[in-house]
Amino acid sequence: MSEIVLFHVSTEQAVESIQNIGIAGPSYWTDLPELAAYYVQVNREEEKAVAIFSTTLTVLERSVITPDYPSLAEPITMVLNRTDKQIKKLWQGEEENDWQASLRIVRGVCVERIVAPENIQQLGNDHEIFQIADRNAKREALALLQLQDRLAGKYRPWLYE
Repeated sequence: MSEIVLFHVSTEQAVESIQNIGIAGPSYWTDLPELAAYYVQVNREEEKAVAIFSTTLTVLERSVITPDYPSLAEPITMVLNRTDKQIKKLWQGEEENDWQASLRIVRGVCVERIVAPENIQQLGNDHEIFQIADRNAKREALALLQLQDRLAGKYRPWLYE
């Protein structure tokens, strides 16, 4: 299983502080590049310069990770391709502090303490997250095509590359 990469969108003003002391908690992270790209776009509309950071789930202390309650309360449904009702139904029956369910359902978590600067990487520019999101969407579309072909008894390897 590949390592889970998480993204955090912040303002350009915060970069120096983040490089020196890290990202203070609570901070919100997503494993979905499209969701990070959404937050970049929101900041652009507010005419804020943004900086995007990444980390991996493996470097975070599990005891300081909690569900992304704001996203569970008001999910970005158009990015998640789920309705509010679907998200609420998926969250029902999950333990209240199950950050793994939060990551699976709304694709986000909250890190309650500082994420140290040595555990953070700044993406080159805000366009990079759109490129990652685009590659991610293409990969998912190809996987769906491959599955549809397999179910239909077709095999077209030149399309899957």
